[in-house]
Amino acid sequence: MKLDWDCIRAILIALEDKPAPGSALDPANVGHWGAEDTSWHMLRLREAGCIEAIRFERPGVPVRTMATDLTADGYELLGNLRSKELWLRVCNEARWKGLELTFGTVRAIAQAVIAAMLTGR
Repeated sequence: MKLDWDCIRAILIALEDKPAPGSALDPANVGHWGAEDTSWHMLRLREAGCIEAIRFERPGVPVRTMATDLTADGYELLGNLRSKELWLRVCNEARWKGLELTFGTVRAIAQAVIAAMLTGR
């Protein structure tokens, strides 16, 4: 499965917006991707150190991941994804350079785009 950055963005925003600290974000309640796909993306975010999450495994039932909180890296990534303008510039830059969108390239491109925005380029 490929990373769906719109799903990742929706998970991070939903985590920041959840009303009760410490409560879990059910993957079935995030966007239109479906619980299994969203759960898979939550697991990738946990592996990347962007969120805290609980993984549930039971025989005969698809693995489910429930996100509980953003980490410092997660807040930083969200900062790079929240602004539609910044996110579109990151996507366009990656496409123009022929780069895959990974956690590392998104961070690197966002830093470069922000630096260019700050210097007026």
